[in-house]
Amino acid sequence: MPDRPTTPPSPFALRLSASFVIGFGVFMALGTVPPIRDVLTLLGDLIFWPLDGTQDAGDPLVRLVAAISGGVAIGWGTLIWGLSGAVFQSHPDVIRKLVLRGYVAWFLADGMASLFAGAPLNLLGNAAFFLAVWAPLRRPYGN
Repeated sequence: MPDRPTTPPSPFALRLSASFVIGFGVFMALGTVPPIRDVLTLLGDLIFWPLDGTQDAGDPLVRLVAAISGGVAIGWGTLIWGLSGAVFQSHPDVIRKLVLRGYVAWFLADGMASLFAGAPLNLLGNAAFFLAVWAPLRRPYGN
């Protein structure tokens, strides 16, 4: 039986996943300024249920954490996007597995920290975000 011609895997899935991370980072970084800060305040109020208006994304510490987490996410997403180039063409499944391990590490650490912070509802948002970044990478390339 003749071998099927193989085509190199497309970096699209990796770039799609990276785009979600970068988008989240931009949202968090912009959460330091109105009107995005108001959206961040509402999300914080939802996560720290019940809706009681006690969350304030305008607090300087919250703005600093939003700036830091936004910057880290933009950097992480940019790194993932960068891995979709020449390195990816040489080792697509290695890159896919490394990126997935990073996502799992984030999910576990963020989830535990959210519980310690008294924000168990953040696990729902984390699960949705995890599915969004995991879904494009769930299958090995070539399958």
